[in-house]
Amino acid sequence: MSYGVALLMTGTSDAAGDIALDIFRHLQPTLDLILAREVAKLYSGRWRTTEGNSEIILGIDDGSLWISKLVLNGTDVLRLTQGIPYDEFSLKQPMPITLWSTGRHHEFRLVSL
Repeated sequence: MSYGVALLMTGTSDAAGDIALDIFRHLQPTLDLILAREVAKLYSGRWRTTEGNSEIILGIDDGSLWISKLVLNGTDVLRLTQGIPYDEFSLKQPMPITLWSTGRHHEFRLVSL
C-alpha cells in the first residue's frame, strides 16, 4: 500500500513542507495499523503440506511479517541457515526471520541479518 499527500495552497509559504510532514505524522500510524491487520489476515498462521513434511508458521510482530518456523521436505530451514545443530541435546532455538515484500503481489523475500 502506498499513498501520497497533495497540499494545495495559494501564494507562497515556507510552511508547506512542515504542513505536509505534519499530515504524514498524523496519518501514518493509522495506515500502519490497517496494513498490519490486512497482512495478518492474509498471511498469519500455520501452513502445512498434506504430506506433513513441510510447514511454515507466519506471524506479525511490530508491523512486520516474521517466520517462526520453516520446514521444507523435513529440513528445518531456520536451523540450517543459522548453523544450529538439530539434535535432542541442542537447547538453542532458531531466531525468527523477517519477510520483506519484493514489490510484487503476494511475493516475499527472507531477510536474515
